Amino acid sequence: MKMNKKTYLSKEEIISLPTLSGTNISEDGKNVAFAKKIDNWKDNTYRNHV
Repeated sequence: MKMNKKTYLSKEEIISLPTLSGTNISEDGKNVAFAKKIDNWKDNTYRNHV
């Protein structure tokens, strides 16, 4: 795929990117848990998922 024109993310797209936090690794190293924060533009809120 060839792209000639540079495109940039809008402010809304940047704010909408999910963020990960609170990373925990199990003692045996086989599992990882983290919180994923996403936005809800309709309700003007953020939601966290584990």
